[in-house]
Amino acid sequence: MQTNPFRAQDPQYSPTRSFALPDATDDTAAITAWALAALRAIWHGGDRYVKAGVMLDDLRPKGLVQGSLFDTAPLDQSSRREKLMSVLDGANRKRGRSTIGIDAAGLREQQGWAMQRGMLSACYTTDWH
Repeated sequence: MQTNPFRAQDPQYSPTRSFALPDATDDTAAITAWALAALRAIWHGGDRYVKAGVMLDDLRPKGLVQGSLFDTAPLDQSSRREKLMSVLDGANRKRGRSTIGIDAAGLREQQGWAMQRGMLSACYTTDWH
């Protein structure tokens, strides 16, 4: 999160917070819950924030998880959660990004503004040249 560095009259605040998830996950709801926990830890009411972001580190393939001696058997609920995330991802692939999602992710209403992306390359994240 960051306040506007160009408004010297406002208090400046740009905290960061990082968490290591206990288990590797591709569950949007779990990732959103951790992101909200980080936000609550650094939020100051009354500050005028201009931007915030979430970065995901140490990404791995889904099946590549190192267990430990004290791990318990996976819960039955995890397969139900996988099905739910599969339906959510499928609907967003078919009907367009952000068609349905997690309420806390901010899909309720569209912003009155958005970045101009008419000239954005199709490979803006994969080709740095």
